[in-house]
Amino acid sequence: MTLKQREAFYRAAKCASFSDIRPPLARMREIAHATAAFSTAHRPRRSPAWGTRTHIPQTDGALAANAPLPAASPPVPARPRRGILTQLPSGTVLFMLRFEHLIQINDPLVPLLTPLTREQLWQGLFIRAHQPTEFVMGLESCTVEAETAEGELTMLKRVLDFGPFQVHDEVTLTPMRQVRILAPATDLWPRSEATVRIEEPEPGVLFLRFVYELDLQEGHSELDSTAVALRKQAYIAADMDTVQRIRELAESGRLVH
Repeated sequence: MTLKQREAFYRAAKCASFSDIRPPLARMREIAHATAAFSTAHRPRRSPAWGTRTHIPQTDGALAANAPLPAASPPVPARPRRGILTQLPSGTVLFMLRFEHLIQINDPLVPLLTPLTREQLWQGLFIRAHQPTEFVMGLESCTVEAETAEGELTMLKRVLDFGPFQVHDEVTLTPMRQVRILAPATDLWPRSEATVRIEEPEPGVLFLRFVYELDLQEGHSELDSTAVALRKQAYIAADMDTVQRIRELAESGRLVH
């Protein structure tokens, strides 16, 4: 930093600390430009080649107090990443609990296990979306309030009656591929999302991938490691029951090849 720049910087700092008869805008300009000159001379910046550091050449002479203020760069909004801490505008801190696992449907090493086709697997998931009482223990009834179609997608709006409480959710079915269930947040429980996806890495080698996402507030008891482990075990047990129920439907002839 040159001597004139250093003098301008300290003069601006002094004006900010003590009373001054100059207009406030003039003082703000001087402080802003003196600070910019100080940063230019002392702060290295990255060059376009990532990992290379370079310095901006110094300039001689102090910046004029009546020069226009430098244009501010528009702020770049932070993009929340999936599965990490996020901050809501209201100040509520949420954690996204995410868990996924695979269940193999057809296993050549287990000949006693009746293989299922992709069509049968999809039909089982279709029945599960429309008639979940056959799959979910404790569910007394399910009412499909609306069913709409957009292209190949089918959307359901359901009301699940568990007796003491009800759950309103939305189901999106992508034929032969996946089922996505979204339950919006309420006063009783947080937002949750469950996706079941059919995967076939090789012809006839079928898997079901289950993905769960749950938004929890900071300090929620469900964030405890023991509670998380128990929830994951419950997910796995329920999903294995789902696969077993689909096999029973196939053996009874309700699922067409």
